[in-house]
Amino acid sequence: MGWAAANFDDTTFEDPLTLRIDRAQNPHVGFGAGDHACLGAAHARVVIRTLLSALAGMVERIEVVEGEPNKRDIGGLVRLGGFTRLVLTLHPR
Repeated sequence: MGWAAANFDDTTFEDPLTLRIDRAQNPHVGFGAGDHACLGAAHARVVIRTLLSALAGMVERIEVVEGEPNKRDIGGLVRLGGFTRLVLTLHPR
């Protein structure tokens, strides 16, 4: 099973290619699940929550200027995972 592919299921996520940090009822499997859960998941969530809270207090809007998705071909299946290039403009408060 491709865990990352599950996060792009358009029957579960409206507009799955858009990063929406305010998405309610977010059943993503970014850290695996069950026996395959990531040991660092709790720490990663605290770090990201802290970063995003600080950033939200500093900017009014974040605009994507350019994004190049990271594509990996796994035997004919193309897996998207993050970006190889992401340019943002931060609009301060």
